[in-house]
Amino acid sequence: MATVLSEPPEKKSPWSKYYAERGLSRPPMSDLKRADRVRGPKEKRWMEPVPENKPAAPVSKELAEAIAAVTAAVPGSTAAPFITAMQKEAIARELKRQRRRRLLRLGGWIVAMVLAVPVFVTFVINAEPAARALERHEARVAGEVLALHSSPLNPLMTSATVLKPPVRVGFGHLRYEIVVTMRLRVPLYTVAHTNGTEAYRQIQRSLEEAKARVSKLRLFKPPVRAPELPDMPLLLQLAHRMGEPVVVTVPFDARRFGWKWRLDPPEVAGRAVNRGFDGLPIEHYAGARTLVFGSPESLVEVRRLVKLARDYVTAAAKDERERAIFDNPAQEAPPAAAPVATVSDPTAPAQTDPPPPAVPDPNAPAVPPVVVPGLPRPK
Repeated sequence: MATVLSEPPEKKSPWSKYYAERGLSRPPMSDLKRADRVRGPKEKRWMEPVPENKPAAPVSKELAEAIAAVTAAVPGSTAAPFITAMQKEAIARELKRQRRRRLLRLGGWIVAMVLAVPVFVTFVINAEPAARALERHEARVAGEVLALHSSPLNPLMTSATVLKPPVRVGFGHLRYEIVVTMRLRVPLYTVAHTNGTEAYRQIQRSLEEAKARVSKLRLFKPPVRAPELPDMPLLLQLAHRMGEPVVVTVPFDARRFGWKWRLDPPEVAGRAVNRGFDGLPIEHYAGARTLVFGSPESLVEVRRLVKLARDYVTAAAKDERERAIFDNPAQEAPPAAAPVATVSDPTAPAQTDPPPPAVPDPNAPAVPPVVVPGLPRPK
């Protein structure tokens, strides 16, 4: 079995082949060895020593032409002086290439960060208007709403304001709603118009009619004693208690222009109100005598006034009949006055049926019969 002898490493070197092809001997080379050391994890790969068997990097065109010119002009000369320059150029070219790669990588990161910063600021940091700007706008809207709804007849005060989460209409366009809660500062009253006060209003009307007849016919002349004339006040009822709320919702838009947000004026004309108030403060009725219906004191006073009014109306009707009979005994007696509603409890419905006929008193003095034309004379 033939033994194949391998060539020594010196003959495998590209420079040995380079000199052998040209019939030149390779100059002696010193074998320099670097002490072994542990390479750090972040140490660059280009700092590793280049192995001797690694093919040399191609030389530049200018350097190759210079080497060819020197070897051709001087017979027997070699390119040994240029070997060091070739290696330095190859190393410098590799270092420059790696530097360009690092610069390109760094430039790519910088461009990516520059492009990502606006997106991050837009959608994370500056996604909504500033909180302070929204608070100032909220306070301004609450003041405008209070000025529109509050008045001396309906005094209100701001209780709370709430800013609802925005609704995104489009890129850089948000829709907000401010909910303003206001409350009554005083209770409100209105004229009583319930079933429980119908009898009171009926006897009040009857009393006004009786007063007009007494003034017109000059009734209750002496020796007839006029009964007590009651002053029936205006009957009020509580319409709204103090502190009852009213909620007003006002929308407005926020638009972004560049890096800044602009808050549009509130749409006060398009506001939504959940309720309204009827009635007036009690001070509005200060010029007239009033009585608030519903309390125990007012019920007692209503019963007393109704009794006095009923007595006055009955006495006025009786005096009017007697005056008509006394002045004109031969003429037709005037019709009896309309029955007065008997009110025992103001909360009860009004009585509409006429009262039963009165039973004559046998001990009453005799009254001459009334002669009515067209009818037979009573016996």
